[in-house]
Amino acid sequence: GRPIAYLDKHGYSGQIYPVNPKVDRIGDWLCYPDIASLPVVPDVAMVLGYHNWPFSTLPFRGIGLRTGPMMAASGTLQIMVRGRESHAAAPHHGIDPVVVASHIVCALQTVVSRSHDPVNNGVVSITRIHGGEAFNIIPQVVELGGTVRALSDEVFDLSERRIREIVAGVCQAFGAQAEVALRRGSRTDRKSTRLNSSHVALSRM
Repeated sequence: GRPIAYLDKHGYSGQIYPVNPKVDRIGDWLCYPDIASLPVVPDVAMVLGYHNWPFSTLPFRGIGLRTGPMMAASGTLQIMVRGRESHAAAPHHGIDPVVVASHIVCALQTVVSRSHDPVNNGVVSITRIHGGEAFNIIPQVVELGGTVRALSDEVFDLSERRIREIVAGVCQAFGAQAEVALRRGSRTDRKSTRLNSSHVALSRM
């Protein structure tokens, strides 16, 4: 609301469409209309994107600009590790997906620290682990969840390739199986990051 109020205050008389690229959700409710739901707009003069930054050192109400990527592209990661259920008293009869998943979590830490150029970095975070319901049963399946972030499509592609290779290798070593699903935000195409031009932004302010 504030950007629109600012434009109104300074005499802008054109049509303004606030949209959201399906990233900010509260349940199934979008904070702004999805861009796909808007009518076709023939003559778009400018597209502006902005995001809050709670970790910023900018002064109150400050605006930060830069050329190139401003914020990382993000993807959601889900890994289903499948073993063989058994009793905790007889683990040799099963394939423990909890152990396999634990090794995967540790091994994934090397995606960033050993596979990426330090000046073209990314982030791989496992934020959720779920498996089993009973204290004395080794479960059949363990689910890992998290996010992958990168400032370039090349880094994102490398992260995805290494994640899939590591998961496959760890599972092979333990005799388990896994499915890896990596969804790049709400987009269905391969490109995730977008480059900014601070010169263009400054010239329009």
